[in-house]
Amino acid sequence: MSCPDSLPGPPDALWGQTLDKREKCPALWIASQDRSYLFSPERGTWDQCKFYCISQSAKLLKLESKEELDFITATSFQYSEHRAAGAYYYPFWTGLSYNSGKRMWFWTDDSALSSNLFVLSDLNPQNYEGGACAYLQGDKVKPGVCGELRFCLCEKQKEIQGKNKLH
Repeated sequence: MSCPDSLPGPPDALWGQTLDKREKCPALWIASQDRSYLFSPERGTWDQCKFYCISQSAKLLKLESKEELDFITATSFQYSEHRAAGAYYYPFWTGLSYNSGKRMWFWTDDSALSSNLFVLSDLNPQNYEGGACAYLQGDKVKPGVCGELRFCLCEKQKEIQGKNKLH
């Protein structure tokens, strides 16, 4: 994947800095509670974004709470441009994909989507040749064709300085 110039970064005050000054995150990552998030300028298919996140020692976003969803949504509003029809919000792949055999949405860790965070529309398999994956655009999580190009949204646990990782 290449790094396109078309994605503007968030305000300079956030780009390359953390919101939590007590713990450091790598440049371009934004911290909230125990996680760091990368709204990457990298674009790719869902699989390409999945591997891009792995290359960053992270994974595609898995939304696990209302607070996390609110934080991600608020941050995603910074990635937009004004068009004739109004604001256009850039789309970011999440770690959610549709298993047509089980007729359910699953995160990359094989856990099922909890219905209390958000609802994705029922799928018509003919509309998603090559599979359906979910992406965040503004304040909506939407189904889309996994092979389309979107920006990557990665997350990882914050590393606490001075502590060794356990494997």
